[in-house]
Amino acid sequence: MAKSEENFDLLCVEHDEDFDQNHSSSESSSSSSSSSSSDEEEDRYEDYEGAHYSNYEEDIDHGTVQEFIIEEVSDSVGEVYEEALQAVVEDVADLEIQTPGNPSHVSYDYVIKELKNKKSGSSSSSSSSSSSSGGSHGKVKAKNVGAHYIPTPIPVPIHSGQHYTEPQQYAEPPHYAEPQQFGSYYEGYVPYPLSGTPTVRPAVPFDPRADAEVLRKAMKGIGTDEKAIIRVLTNRTNAQRQEIAVHFKSLYGKDLLADLKSETSGKFEDILKALMTPLPEFLAKELHYAMEGIGTNEETIIEIVCTASNAEIYAIKQAYEKKYGKPLESDLRGETSGSFRRLLTSLCQGNRNENMMIDNQAAFHDAQSLLRAGELQLGTDESTFNAILCSRSYPQLHQIFAEYHRLTGHDIDKAIKNEFSGDIENGLLAIVKSVRDKYGFFAERLHDCMAGAGTRDRALIRIVVFRSEIDLYDIKNAFQSRYNKTLEAAIESETSGDYKRCLLSLVSP
Repeated sequence: MAKSEENFDLLCVEHDEDFDQNHSSSESSSSSSSSSSSDEEEDRYEDYEGAHYSNYEEDIDHGTVQEFIIEEVSDSVGEVYEEALQAVVEDVADLEIQTPGNPSHVSYDYVIKELKNKKSGSSSSSSSSSSSSGGSHGKVKAKNVGAHYIPTPIPVPIHSGQHYTEPQQYAEPPHYAEPQQFGSYYEGYVPYPLSGTPTVRPAVPFDPRADAEVLRKAMKGIGTDEKAIIRVLTNRTNAQRQEIAVHFKSLYGKDLLADLKSETSGKFEDILKALMTPLPEFLAKELHYAMEGIGTNEETIIEIVCTASNAEIYAIKQAYEKKYGKPLESDLRGETSGSFRRLLTSLCQGNRNENMMIDNQAAFHDAQSLLRAGELQLGTDESTFNAILCSRSYPQLHQIFAEYHRLTGHDIDKAIKNEFSGDIENGLLAIVKSVRDKYGFFAERLHDCMAGAGTRDRALIRIVVFRSEIDLYDIKNAFQSRYNKTLEAAIESETSGDYKRCLLSLVSP
């Protein structure tokens, strides 16, 4: 054991005391004021809905424009983020202010100061406003006051290389709780990214009829124009390829996939079949292939099931049952056993919390539970590992792992390797790696496909096709960072012919 039970319990008590001490003051102050202000805030929200200013003049009894902004924004909406307030101030910075003895422009610093006073519960807002305005409380006439500002929630911190999509505005001001940070994750770990960068994007403009004609011409007569086939199919998304297939059948009365299979062979045929199969069906086929015949390919099952989102799990399950006439979960249970079977059964429920918010206290208690279930007892309580690793959100798991490291001085990987073995160990480690660095996980899988004698082409095709519309660009970067060579160079050295050209076209946008 890495720590004694006594030291561990002492550390837990100290952490809980610190946590309670840090939060007790803010909780008590907020609870005392919440009941008295809830009715007022409700009225303010109703008043605010009607306060939609747009290109008109109106007399406003608030003394100065600074007070006007504070009252209209801070009082009406409640807690306002500085970004939202900055937008308000910038938009009305050129207002024509007409107040007796006090022509003025908006002072951002002043407004921020007043806002912070309000947020800290200070009641000096009006007094400081009057002093700064020289005691003048005449009517302010404002022109072109900006329209109905609603603060935008600050997004959870995301990976430095990814794109953030601005959230939509709401029709009325909701109660926003500021998102917590990802926590004090330890060196070398980054938060799980919310989205990735694909290498295959929708073709714009897109003409499925014209593409169908190009493909027909490439396969008609003697010989096949493989370059034309590669050019069309690797530069269209899976959804666009399905549209091309529909137009191909309408124009020529033939099945596009059947024609492609008859005109190609070997690994080139395999990758074209993968490209032309709807993704959930493709992954369902891969899982079925991993379980059919003698023996089971647990690596494929782990790669797909242990890294899938809830939506992916549901789609794969539906496609599997439609194609093979029986539930995926039933086949997985029949081909696996013990702890690994229970892990897959849990994951197949598609019941992972996908909320991006983090509960730091819950993360600490989950880290305690994992430690007690493994390293602090004889034997292992696998159900605790299952319950936490299969149901917590990726950001929450990231924080749990950081807390575990703080408690023990080592990564949770070490605990899993010490407490488990075989397929269950590999499955749990796949979840941990996906949480910590999903791009790195798939980069490692690609490297393993091409390392040593021979190439595991089926796995190589699966990962490249599967991730090309999700995050293959990021996986490429992780591959180069880890192995000091580009993914393209690795593919060049391990594959050949049209198969190689097709892979490279998918990898290089």
